[in-house]
Amino acid sequence: MTSTLIQSDSRANLNKYLDQVNDEDETIYIARSNNRAVAVVSQEKWPS
Repeated sequence: MTSTLIQSDSRANLNKYLDQVNDEDETIYIARSNNRAVAVVSQEKWPS
């Protein structure tokens, strides 16, 4: 599953979203005000 959040929401609920990334194998995209998003993925999903 994938979620897209705005930057202020991700900041306010960071622990919750980091748990989702790790526990539910979810990728979180955070939309930033400069129109460039970032992705948060678990270490297991990140290509080493």
